[in-house]
Amino acid sequence: MIKLSNMDKWVVIFPLFMAFLAQIASYDTYPFKNRSLLLINCGTEGWDWGNYEGWHWAPDIGYINTGIAKNIQPNINVPGYMNSLRYFPRGVKNCYKVFLNPKYKFLFRAGFYYGNYDGLSKPPTFDLLLDGGFWATVNSSESDRRPIYKEILYSPKGESTSICLVMTHVNEAPFISSLVMAFMYVDNGAKPVYKLMGNNTALHLVSRTFFGGLDKVIR
Repeated sequence: MIKLSNMDKWVVIFPLFMAFLAQIASYDTYPFKNRSLLLINCGTEGWDWGNYEGWHWAPDIGYINTGIAKNIQPNINVPGYMNSLRYFPRGVKNCYKVFLNPKYKFLFRAGFYYGNYDGLSKPPTFDLLLDGGFWATVNSSESDRRPIYKEILYSPKGESTSICLVMTHVNEAPFISSLVMAFMYVDNGAKPVYKLMGNNTALHLVSRTFFGGLDKVIR
């Protein structure tokens, strides 16, 4: 057996330690690189390191300072990053504020899973606003067994973008489980998608249909 001196041990350990730090740094900053991709796990306090198609989810602390975080009972039909939420019993309108690159078009995807988190068995209905404009009405009774999602393609108008949840019925607190913003470019940004879509327009998802592919579809 070869015995290493203390100096030799440092020579071996130091590169490994630096590689570990580089990996952690890449995890810490990847959603914010070029302000082009952001995955938010609403209601959680720390990074979610679960393997959800290879992605890691950031906590929503720093993007909103209102609302109450809540964990819910895990469900096998629900991804792990949906096992927490943030709800808003106070105020008519509560808003997330994110910073995205305004030269890109983004897919905004808000996820909701009620999971009877409040024990009332009364899933709320409320509205979503994007930069002050109406986005969608959320009827969370549709998320009885599986999450529901609201999607829109939109080009940010400035350095910051607001996503607001609006209470539209008395005693029905809005909530949100996840929030995704992904820039709409392919081939490493060389080819924009929806090129003919003007920056003053938005596209709402009506339906998504899978035609005959053999491989798993990742959205």
